[in-house]
Amino acid sequence: MEHIKSPNEGQYTTDREHSHEESDVNVRAILGFGLFLAVSGIIVHLVLWGFFNGMEAYYDKAQAAPNPMKQSFEQEGSKIDSKEQKVLNRMVATFPQPRLQVDDVRDMDEFRQSENMRLNNYVWMDKNSGKVSLPVDRAMELVVERGLPNFGTSPVPKAPASQTSANQQAQPPVRSPK
Repeated sequence: MEHIKSPNEGQYTTDREHSHEESDVNVRAILGFGLFLAVSGIIVHLVLWGFFNGMEAYYDKAQAAPNPMKQSFEQEGSKIDSKEQKVLNRMVATFPQPRLQVDDVRDMDEFRQSENMRLNNYVWMDKNSGKVSLPVDRAMELVVERGLPNFGTSPVPKAPASQTSANQQAQPPVRSPK
């Protein structure tokens, strides 16, 4: 590495006048640019903050009135009295379609009761033709006693005679190995 030499060949100056060039750097311009950058950044942030607040106010103003069915009918743990219940029922009856589900637990209970009634009781399907829906338990007993109904299987369609003879002629006889 002898062929690489530093420009000052290991000699360092301690002279304060010649340590660096002060004429090439404009410190005042650099500080002014930094100050301009900080002030413009603050201004941009303030403008964007005002813009977003204005857009939020416009959005809130443009929104439709909240759905009255969405309000909470229980306030601070107090139960609904009969007068409030009447108002609620009147509101539900006059509210336009599609209506929100007010009491989903009650609706599910009613659905389950109707399904259990249909599954566990005799229900007329069609009185004119005499069709009756049996309870599931009774239907299972009948299947055990009588077996499954035989609806029959459709017979395999036979190929026409002309195709059968043509197939037999095209295939050579198979010989068994000896």
